[in-house]
Amino acid sequence: MMIGELLELMKKNGGVVQTREAVAAGVSRASLSRYAAQGRLERVCHGIYINPSILADEAYIMSLQYPGAIFSHGSALYLNGLAERLPVVACATFATGKLPAKAFRQQCRCFSIAAPLHGLGAGLRRTPFGHEVPCYNAERTICDLLRSRSRCDEETVLAALKNYALSDSVDAPLLADYANQLGVMKKLKPYMEVLL
Repeated sequence: MMIGELLELMKKNGGVVQTREAVAAGVSRASLSRYAAQGRLERVCHGIYINPSILADEAYIMSLQYPGAIFSHGSALYLNGLAERLPVVACATFATGKLPAKAFRQQCRCFSIAAPLHGLGAGLRRTPFGHEVPCYNAERTICDLLRSRSRCDEETVLAALKNYALSDSVDAPLLADYANQLGVMKKLKPYMEVLL
């Protein structure tokens, strides 16, 4: 497979290709390294290449690099439409004992939770670049903000709750269920009485 065909494959995948996908399509690992050395591809991390002429979808690349990560807190607020901007540093939650390498933890605010609760409220959300990434729903995100009050500022929590209350998709019973499972019902009740 020539570079043009590889770039076409990448185009279908939003400008990203993993080594295993390229190898399956007939591109050798040596060719990938050569194309990267020539500047025709950009190696963003182990096993993941992008077309250097496009902007990288950092959230999508992170989800490929760490499949156990679920976007949470500030990142999930944005992806759920409850915040206007992405946080400066991405936020992701991992199952306890599954935190990534220290290098990744320096570029991402990492949270952990017991494995049985890790998937609670998880789904897929679309990034601004059009890729789907694992992300908690709005109800789980609200609960996570309340759980992590020492690491989240009050203004963010209040804005998130107000935006949630004004959204078209308020699901108070689901929010209460998650709050009970995550042990934050006491913290949530005063806000629910005022906002919902």
